[in-house]
This record gives sequence, structure tokens and C-alpha cells, in this order.
Amino acid sequence: MIEKPAGPGSGQGEGEEGLKRCRDHVKETEDQGASELKAINELLKEEIEERRWAEESLKESEEKYRALIETTDTGFVILKRDGTVVDGNAEFVRLTGNRTLEEIQGRNVIEWTAPHDAARNAQAVASCFERGFIRNLEIDYMDSRGSIVPVEVNATVIGTGDEERIVSLCRDITGRRQTEEALKESERRYRELADSLPQIVAEFDTKGNFTFVNRNAFAAFGYTPEDLEKGFNVLQTVMPHDQQRARESLARAARGETLMGNEYDLRRKDGSSFPAIAYTNPVSRHGKVVGHRSILIDITDRKRGEEALRLTEARYRTLLEHIRDGVFILDTEGRFTYVNDVLLERSGHPREWFMGRKFSAVVGKRSKALARKNFRSDIRGNIAPPYEIALAYPNASGHEFWIEVNRRALYEGDRIVGILGTSRDITKRKYAEAALKESEERYRSIFESSPLGIFQSTCDGKFIRVNPALARLLGYGSPREVIESVHDIAARIYVEPKQGTAILRKMMESDGQIMSENEYRRKDGRKWIGHLTLSAVRDVNGIPHHLDGIVEDVTAKRAMEERLQSTMGYMRTLSHRLLEIQEAERRYVARELHDEMGQTLTALKISLKRAERSMAPGSKTTLHESVQMVEGLMRQVRNLSIELRPSILDDFGLTAALEWYINRLSAKTGLKILFQSGLKEERFSPLLELTCFRITQEALTNVVRHSKAKNVRVELERREGNLHLTVRDDGSGFNVDKTSRRSQKGESFGLLGMHERASLAGGNLELRSEPGRGTVVHATFSLGPATEE
Repeated sequence: MIEKPAGPGSGQGEGEEGLKRCRDHVKETEDQGASELKAINELLKEEIEERRWAEESLKESEEKYRALIETTDTGFVILKRDGTVVDGNAEFVRLTGNRTLEEIQGRNVIEWTAPHDAARNAQAVASCFERGFIRNLEIDYMDSRGSIVPVEVNATVIGTGDEERIVSLCRDITGRRQTEEALKESERRYRELADSLPQIVAEFDTKGNFTFVNRNAFAAFGYTPEDLEKGFNVLQTVMPHDQQRARESLARAARGETLMGNEYDLRRKDGSSFPAIAYTNPVSRHGKVVGHRSILIDITDRKRGEEALRLTEARYRTLLEHIRDGVFILDTEGRFTYVNDVLLERSGHPREWFMGRKFSAVVGKRSKALARKNFRSDIRGNIAPPYEIALAYPNASGHEFWIEVNRRALYEGDRIVGILGTSRDITKRKYAEAALKESEERYRSIFESSPLGIFQSTCDGKFIRVNPALARLLGYGSPREVIESVHDIAARIYVEPKQGTAILRKMMESDGQIMSENEYRRKDGRKWIGHLTLSAVRDVNGIPHHLDGIVEDVTAKRAMEERLQSTMGYMRTLSHRLLEIQEAERRYVARELHDEMGQTLTALKISLKRAERSMAPGSKTTLHESVQMVEGLMRQVRNLSIELRPSILDDFGLTAALEWYINRLSAKTGLKILFQSGLKEERFSPLLELTCFRITQEALTNVVRHSKAKNVRVELERREGNLHLTVRDDGSGFNVDKTSRRSQKGESFGLLGMHERASLAGGNLELRSEPGRGTVVHATFSLGPATEE
């Protein structure tokens, strides 16, 4: 700012001075202004430079942005809220069928949408502003020529308010759509092919859930397409006994294994089953197993055929091994041009040994002529039936090697160029036939010379074969006479025809042997007893084919057994009578001891007492001792009387007698004996009560004498219509078998007496013991009306 000069009232000197100051101030102001102007110019220069750099950067960014969107193979477009195009790249221009960006700017994207997708595209634009994005939307565009262009749209909303825009990427998926169509067509052809196959074709995931089955599968299993839509698993089509193997196969398949030729029993919807062989391959995507594809072959007919081929001989079944066949090819000169590994393995020779060698050179001497003859016929096209030959080399066991040869001619057009042959190893069969022949001869020798009657018959009772021994037993002159004369075994041979018919019927229902003794009739009418062993020979279906029988004449043996039984009955009666006499003697002796000797001893005691009272005091000692001796003798007589026959058994019954005897023995020996019975005052027959008492008495006597037991338990109880008596101790025990053998030799009468008493009373006695583990004596008696009172 410039100051004004001084007024008129100032002096000259002051005026000059002021002017000078004024000039200096102006100069100072000008210098300051120039400096500020320079600074301003510098600032403007920097701002211009920055603006130029920003414009250049923006231009470079715009160029990069444009280069980016123009070089991508994906359509790029920016839309307003109403779908109007703001910007786009060349690929989007191409997708719309236009030539320049200007042709599409300001126009609505719906204009290039196919009519069938116009509404969906408009809804997608509106939805994008609501949600903020669009993902993987497939829309059909239509270019200016009317061609459909399928695109996949992904879009995002940017900006806010009125500046909101949709940035959309549109990828041409014509190739993918064509691939998908081709895939669908391939899938259609695959399904048509699968439906035309006679086998079952199925696809399932790694968990076994079906994803596809062909038409034949529905027919085979009885399921409907609706069942597949509901979902069902592989295991539902497998019978229970094969499900574990099926689970294991699924696990192996999930690991990527190929499963070839697994056999299963498959289950239909109605529960029936059929056999099938499965061939399963894994289905992989990106190196990972995602499922499996199986071809199932129904082998029901094959199974039936195999079953029909299993023949069973009447008596002998020959097991034939199913082995792989050797395969070879001969040229027109009869020289080997090919042999398979099976033939090499059997021969033991390398492949080079066969190549170029004639077939007749490997055939044994006795088969060469047959081999040459058949080859000459084969090479002319006259294929004869299979023939058997021996080869020149032995098999692994050193035996001669036999094969059965089948052939067929190989043609090129109408000309025979070679012979294809298969060789089946029949060495085992050859040796089996020889062994069978030898076995038949041995069987025939046994059959003819056996002293036992041997026969074969039909299941309805007619002889097929009869050996000489049976013919003699039946009183006929020869086996042929038996077969020709006896047309109904039950009616002609059995004394009781119904018995023979019943045996035949039972044989048809039985899986094993039947043994029986029957009365038979000879040709002259005489009777005899035979022991029959009969068995049915069945076919593979379990149906009886014929019957095999062996008959032994036991007439003399049964007569001897009857005599033995009669003798045993007599001995049993005698034993019973001896025991009765013994008990009567015991009763008599006990009564005599108690009544006669007891009374005499009592009278003697009274006399001695009376004499003792009349004697002087100093002379009573000897007489007093005599009185004590008499009292002791009276006690012994009383005990002996009780041991011989306790009257309590007759008066109060078994339970009271056992309880009295056990308490008395326990007090006498100090042995701890526990008696347990719930029968109270129940009475039984005198024989049964006496038997149980004597068995208990003998068992406890053995415990006291031999066992060294500390505890004994006696139990008496009624259970299931039987009377059970048990005496068990914790003593040293003994070897039952050894003691039983001693008793049978007469060295141990106690055990033998207990068994005999139990048997005579109609009971059974069981003895269980081991050294160091105590002893159990268990007697059982039936309580029928005859034994109870």
C-alpha cells in the first residue's frame, strides 16, 4: 500500500525527505510484489504440472481399462437402473450382433434378449439392484440376424443413488451348451444301448445308492421307475447271506478296484432270488471315484444246467474236478502254432518246445495212430467226436497224462487253415475208473463172501441185489431165486408185514440209518430174528434212489439174552429175598437183644444193686464195679439193637429216622452233618424207606471211615414225581472207576450193596467223586402209586 505525501504546511526539507521515503517504500513494495508474483508463478507452474500428470495418468488408466475390457473374451457392459447400456466392450457388441459401441449405447439390454428369456432378464436386472449381484445366470441373447447366443451372466452393483450401475460380465457359452447337448445325446444313446442289452446294467454312488438302471433291471428285480426315484440301495437287491460280501465289494470298489466275476444271490422285490455274476468298474471324475457301473448276468439257466450235469452213481460218487482246459492251434501240417499257459503248465515244457513240433510227436506210442487218423479227418472238415489219448510226457506226479481232445476247423473263407483244439485233463478220471473197477471187485468179493446178509432194494420194497448169505438166511437156493420169487419184501419176508411197511416209510423220512430187530420168515415158513441196518442212497436233490441193507441173524443171540435176562431176574429175586431175610434177621436179633438180653441184664443189675446194699461198706467196691460193667454192657446191647434195626424207622418214618440217626452219629463222631428235608411226616413204602435209610447209613459210614471230611450234607426231597436222596461231603474223594472195578471183583461190598439196594427198590444210584474234591452219592426213586402210602 502507497502512503500519501505530506500536506502544504510542511517544509522543503521535509518534503524531499518524505519523497525519498516514499520512493523507498514504493521500491520496497515493488520488490515484495515481484517476489510474491514469482512465488505465485512457481505455484501455478507446479499446479499445471500436477494437472498435466493427472490428466496423463487418467488417460493412461483409461487406455489400460479400455485395453483390458477390449482384449478379454468375456462380454463387458455397464447398465443403468432401467437396463440402458452405458458402456461395453467389443465382445458384448459382438454378442448383440452390432458393429460399434455407439450402436448399443443408450439402448436397453432387453432388446438383445431372446423373447422367451426377456421377462426373466428384466426380472434379473431388477433383482440385481435389490440383492447387489447376479451369479451364473444363463440367458439366451438374440443378435440382429435372429441367431440365438447363449450367455452366462455374472453382475455386481457399484455406486450409490442415481449413480448406481450394474457392471455385468457376459460369457458366450455356445460351446458349453453344445457340449451339454452332445452329452445329453450321448447319455440318451448310452441309455438306449443299456436298455437294449439282455444283461442288467446299473450305476450307483459310492454308498451303493442306485443312480441308473436299464429296462432289463426293472424286469429282473420287479421294481418300477418310481422305486428308483424313491431311492433304493444295492444291498436291498442282495440276499442276506451275501450282504457282507456285497459290503466288502462296495468298499473295494470305492477304493478304485475293478471287480470282475463276483457271484451273488440277488433278491427280487417279491423276496424271491436268482444267481448272477457282477462285473463292476469304478466311475471317476477329476481323479476321484464318484460311483460305480455294474453289468449283472443272470446265471439261473447256467446253474440249472450245471445241476442237471451232476450225475450220482447208485453206491459210489466220483468227484470230478473242474479244471481249466488246455488250448492249442495246429496248422495244416499238424504243427503247433499256439499253446496256452494251461497246456504249458501241465506239460512242463516251454512254449518254444511246442512251436513247430507236430501234434503226433507229443502223443504216446499207443495213441499215435488214433491221433494221426483223427487229424487227417479233421483237416478235411470231418470233425469226429472227442477222443482220448495219452501224451508222451508224464504229469507232475510222474503218472501217465491222459487228455480228452475236442477240435474245430479254422477257416479263411471256405478254406481250412488250421485246427483249434482243447484238451481236458482226464488223468484223474482214468485212474479213478481203474480204482473204481478195483473197488467194485473188492466190493463184489466182500458182497459175495460176507457171512452177513447184504442186499439192495427199491424204495417200494423189491430186491435189486442179494448176496448168497442172505439167500441162505431166507432159505432160498440162490440170490437169483430170491430176486425172482420175492416181489414184496414186507409181505413175503416180515412176519408182521405192517412192520416192514412202517420201516420203509420211516426210511423215506429219515436222513440217516435205521437199525431195528424184526422177525422174518424163511421160505419154508420158519421164523428167525434178524438185526437190520438200513440206509437210503439219495441223489443230488436228496430224493432216495434205492436202499442198502445188512441183516445179521441174531436168533441164537436173542435166545441166549433171554436166558441171561431170566437168570438175572432170578438173581435179582434171590438178592431181594436175601435182603429181606437179612432185615428179618436184623429185626429178630435186635428184638432178642432188646427183649431177652436187655431184660436179663436189667435183672442182673437189680440183683447186684440189692446185694450191694446188703454188704458191709468195706466190701462193696468189687460189687460196684460189677454193676458198672453191667450198665456198660446194657448200653452196648441197646446201641447194637438200634444199629441192627432202629424202631423209629417203622414207627415214625424215613425223615424222622434219618434225622435221629444223623444227630446221633454227629454227636458220636463230632462230624458236622447238615440234614435238609421238606417232607416232614410223609410216609413211603417200607421197602423204599428201608432202602433210603440203609444207603444213607452206608454212605455216612464210608465218610467217617475214609473221607476225612469236615462237612457233610444230607438232602431228601420230592421233585418231578421222584424221591431224591443226596449225600455230599468235602472229603478227600476217590477214583470212581477204580473203586467200581474193585466192587465188581468183590473187594468192596459197601458200594455194591448200595447199588443193589437201589436197583431192588426200582431206583438208580449215581456216584460222583474225584481225588481231593469230595464225594456225592445221589439216589433217585420213582414215586408211583405202587410206592406211595
